[in-house]
Amino acid sequence: MSVEQEKSITQRVLAAGIEGIKKSDLRKEFSAVNMDDILEHLVAAGNICIEKRGPAYYCWHREHYLEKLLKLDPRFRLSYELVRSLEHTINTTSDSLAISMEKLSENISSFLKENKTTTKEIQADQDNRDDHDSHIPADRQVVVMQLDQFKNVFDDVLSKHSDSLRWMELAKIRAVLCDDFAITSDQFYNLVEQLTDQYPNTYELSSGGQEGLMLRGLIHGLVRFI
Repeated sequence: MSVEQEKSITQRVLAAGIEGIKKSDLRKEFSAVNMDDILEHLVAAGNICIEKRGPAYYCWHREHYLEKLLKLDPRFRLSYELVRSLEHTINTTSDSLAISMEKLSENISSFLKENKTTTKEIQADQDNRDDHDSHIPADRQVVVMQLDQFKNVFDDVLSKHSDSLRWMELAKIRAVLCDDFAITSDQFYNLVEQLTDQYPNTYELSSGGQEGLMLRGLIHGLVRFI
């Protein structure tokens, strides 16, 4: 069995078109070869299909066999169309998801660039957070806030001061609330963690910023309403 023999037989089956060709006719045309072995190899390779019609066996090229089934078998045609429709839907959904993810990545990158602070401002903000507890005026008592009270003031600051994409740094919210309500930084982030855990469909956290909640090994210092 040679490659040339397989190629010749494949071309002959292809030339038979949608009607196919009898296996016995192939034997007559190619009497010098072991037809059974060659056809078995071509079927295993997926190049041709063999089907019994009445007392005879017919051979089709794979392209014409699919065409034959679509033309003659309504159930196969319906199943084939359903599969193609599902494939199209999956491809369309995948493309839309890829575009959405790309736009989201671009929006976050744009936000980080627009809101990037100078080294001096970052250091000052970090120092303010580290020293906040010790710098609370003596005449102000540290407030113990309930989660519902914290949610109200947190939502108010986020609504008023988030950017055009509705993102805001947790550090900026912390600076406002810790100053206005004399709560510590640890209290603030403890309440933020409770808030985002209890209302997962209300807030979205993203990595970035100089401070925030540590999630999956990354600092998540950006928040917005979903």
